[in-house]
Amino acid sequence: MSQNQPRKKLPPRATALDPYKSVIDGILRTDLDAPRKQWHTITRIFHRLVTRGPPACHRRAR
Repeated sequence: MSQNQPRKKLPPRATALDPYKSVIDGILRTDLDAPRKQWHTITRIFHRLVTRGPPACHRRAR
């Protein structure tokens, strides 16, 4: 490849959080209506996601 040619832009890669983004967004949006002392911490959000289980696309078929 020549030094003068610009590099090709790569599409963004999927992350491990992509399946959970809608759930996390929902939690944070409801926190906007709650008093500040009742907002979720990142640890609390993590525990809610763990108890909820993996998204449907990651569950094993039985």
